[in-house]
Amino acid sequence: MKTRHTDYRLLLTLSVVCWPVVVFAAETKSPTVVHVAPMSVQLDEKGKVMLDLVPIPAGNFTMGIPPGESPAEKIVVNGVERIERRPEETDAILTKVRITRPFWLGRTVITQGQWKALYSGGTLRNFAQGFVRNNQVIPVGPEGDDYPMIYVSWEDAEKFCQELTSRAETTNMLPSGYEYRLPTEAEWEYACRAGTTTATYAGPMPIKFLGDRDTPIFNTIAWSVANSSEAYAGDGWKVLFNFSKEQQASRRIVPLSGPHKVAMKRPNAWGLYDMLGNVTQWCEDAYVPLPGGRVILVDPIRPYRPGTDAVPVRRGGSWLSFPYYCRAGMRTQLEVGNLRGLGDPDEIAMSDGTKAGWATDKPVVLTQPRRDKITGEDRIATMGFRVALAPILNKKAAAAN
Repeated sequence: MKTRHTDYRLLLTLSVVCWPVVVFAAETKSPTVVHVAPMSVQLDEKGKVMLDLVPIPAGNFTMGIPPGESPAEKIVVNGVERIERRPEETDAILTKVRITRPFWLGRTVITQGQWKALYSGGTLRNFAQGFVRNNQVIPVGPEGDDYPMIYVSWEDAEKFCQELTSRAETTNMLPSGYEYRLPTEAEWEYACRAGTTTATYAGPMPIKFLGDRDTPIFNTIAWSVANSSEAYAGDGWKVLFNFSKEQQASRRIVPLSGPHKVAMKRPNAWGLYDMLGNVTQWCEDAYVPLPGGRVILVDPIRPYRPGTDAVPVRRGGSWLSFPYYCRAGMRTQLEVGNLRGLGDPDEIAMSDGTKAGWATDKPVVLTQPRRDKITGEDRIATMGFRVALAPILNKKAAAAN
């Protein structure tokens, strides 16, 4: 994909005086990070498209899901009923974490407008059709500069961040020791919680069962399967499991669902929008269980390496997720029969056994072979990403530990 190299500048906003500032020393080639302040990055030649970055302070927090936050499942094994927590919860045992250096994180997920500005007019539709085979057609979803960029793989997101880093280095506008990259899983959850310890940054979210959609507090901060069909505009998908069998059979009164414009719901205390719901977000890490225990993990990272058996962590949940999957501590790695177009175009199995339908009569593309685990190559209609300007990661050293 061709890129357009423009006059790339970091425009500092220092109006929020409660945050210490970034110092640009005249004698140095690169800015020196003393403390962080809000920052905006120009993505186009005219300065009309900006990437707003929110300052995140260093600090400590507890990562993971506390016991009792959500109900356990009843399962039957050899005729015997027992209670178990789902694997994604047992892998999220409470773990103490320390973030030692401040960083910045995108105020929103990357939008179609920001993607288009960096990649010289590349639209979502052009991007989505660029990776299909045999002239097949895939549903695109809503198009517009303020909508999330979807169908972005982990590798696509990495390249976007690398392009930002390259431009900043070219103009000596990159803080020393920092790079643009995906947030680590620890950085993501730390920023999502913004000092809170509950299921969401708006407070506790009582969940009766996995498919429970009666979560009013969640509706104030996020788009999920519970509300993503509300006031929805543009192309989208039929989410059939929201309705009765009779309604599903008719398929004439099932409204469309999909991602919504960014920053339409209430942000967290640090000014970050859509940390939960709307689109699921890639992280730098490979999925491994949290260790728990008394040891404090310092700037933890287990880097994902494409081409291995590992899978990248996905966080936050999406417009198609039950609120159960959209909690601050929830970690996901699996999605069977996801929105790549597996099976019957009108009845696509999701990871939790429910069904989602396409809002299209055109053939649905299968871009990768069917498998249970999502890899860094997969492009999915529920996936997006958020950019961090954060300390450079020593991925080789981290992978060896």
